[in-house]
Amino acid sequence: MRGYSVTLPRRSLRQPQPNMNPGGDCAACALGGALGLTVPEVYARLREGKIQGATWFDARDALHRARAAGLADRIIVDVPIWPWAGYEPRAWFGLAASAQAMPWFAHLRMALDAGYYGIAEVSYRRAGPLGLPDHQVLLCGVREVWPEEGVGGVIRHEVLVSCSAGAAEEWVDVDDFLTQRGGFNVLLVRPTP
Repeated sequence: MRGYSVTLPRRSLRQPQPNMNPGGDCAACALGGALGLTVPEVYARLREGKIQGATWFDARDALHRARAAGLADRIIVDVPIWPWAGYEPRAWFGLAASAQAMPWFAHLRMALDAGYYGIAEVSYRRAGPLGLPDHQVLLCGVREVWPEEGVGGVIRHEVLVSCSAGAAEEWVDVDDFLTQRGGFNVLLVRPTP
């Protein structure tokens, strides 16, 4: 395969059966997978003992606790915005994540190259921009897939999504990920070696 690929070794933990949280433990599974903790340890150490669902803000706070506890070497919780990213003709939906797919992909690639994992809040049902985020996943790889030499086609840019439910992991086109699932406001964490 021509192109570029980076894949980190850790994956989201599988959803415990039965769930600890009645609504699911996806955030604890993603955090635990990235940081090498079990789901009960995530709730005890990073969620102040609260066994409940987590929003993007809760996950961000948990990463600050992980950093303070020495579990994370570094975190990046600020969401970079690239205004129009050179795609002004695509502005009919405003500042859409899909219009920033390539700068977002490059930012994620740079982070994964440096050993960071991404935690993204997404629409599990792939409901697009009108769907609310209801799930958290771990982003642990990126790749550029080039068509075979002498064959027409386009270069595909994909992210490796590790999920606590459903398919354990899958490569997803970056445009499809941002358009169907969301996840633009990815949190980044580099586990302590």
